[in-house]
Amino acid sequence: MATPIDNNAYYRELHQQLVRELDRMDDTHDTDALTSFRKKIQLIYLSITHLKEKVLTTPFSKPEEEIHFMKKLLPDLLSMIIYYSEKVDLECIRVITNEKLRLEFINRKLNRVELFFLDNAEFIRYYHSGNDNVDEYYFLRAHAGKHQPALSFSEWPDPRFFTIFTLHVATLLAYSKLEEDIHQMKMNHPSVSHFSIRHRTPLEWTDSKSGLVELIYCLKERGAFNNGKADIKTISEHFAKIFSIDLGNTSSAFQKIIFRKTNRTRYLDDLKNSLLARIEQIETDQMK
Repeated sequence: MATPIDNNAYYRELHQQLVRELDRMDDTHDTDALTSFRKKIQLIYLSITHLKEKVLTTPFSKPEEEIHFMKKLLPDLLSMIIYYSEKVDLECIRVITNEKLRLEFINRKLNRVELFFLDNAEFIRYYHSGNDNVDEYYFLRAHAGKHQPALSFSEWPDPRFFTIFTLHVATLLAYSKLEEDIHQMKMNHPSVSHFSIRHRTPLEWTDSKSGLVELIYCLKERGAFNNGKADIKTISEHFAKIFSIDLGNTSSAFQKIIFRKTNRTRYLDDLKNSLLARIEQIETDQMK
C-alpha cells in the first residue's frame, strides 16, 4: 500500500491551478458561450481524473482528513462540472425559437432543481446545520459505499473515489447557483417579462421576499384559499402578480427558511409583534 500523504494539500494545489485556467478562459472572450462551457467541462473533467488517480493510489492519513476532503473540498470541484454541464443545456434551450416550447424547457429545469432540494431535504438540513455527528456515515467511503447514486452522473459515482453524499453536496452547490441563472432566463422570456409590464399594480411589495414566502406558506398550510385546495405554485404566482414582485423559486426559498437554526418563523413573529404593538397603542390612546 502507498504511503499516506496529504490528499487535501494536493487537492488545494490542483484546485488553484484549475481556477487560474478557468479565469484565463473567461478573460479571452474568443468563443461563444456554448463552446466556452464545453471547454471548461473538459478542463474540469481532466482535473477530476487526475485527482481520482491520486485518491485511489494514496490513502488518507486519518478518517478526519478523508471526511474533510469528501465534505468540504471535493464537492466544490464536482459542482463545477455539474454546473457547466447544466449551463450547456441552458444555452441549447436559449436558441429554441418556439417561445412556448422554450418556456416549457425552462420550467422543467426549475422543477428538476426543486425536486432535488425536496428529495434530499433531510440531508441538506444536516449539511447546513454544521453538525458532524454522522459525518462518518455520510463521508467515509467505507461506510457510505452501499448507497447507490440517485443522480444522472452514472459514470462518476465510483465508491472507491467518493461517496454519493459528496455528490449530493456538489449538486447542492451547483443547483443553488444554477437556480439563479434559470430564473433570470425565465424572467427574460417574452411571455413573462411582457406580462409583468402589463400587469403592474398600485401595490408593490417592499418588504423582504423571504418574509412574503413565509406568509405564503403559512396561508397554504392554513388552507386559506379554495378550501385548502390551492397549491403553493398557484398561490405564489398570484401574490407575485398582485404585489408586482419577482419571488423566484419559492420552494428553494422555503428550504432556506427550514435550514435556519433558530427563529424559523421570523417574519410571522414580527407581524404578530407589530399588530400587538398597534393594538396596545390604540388601547393606550383610548384610556387617555
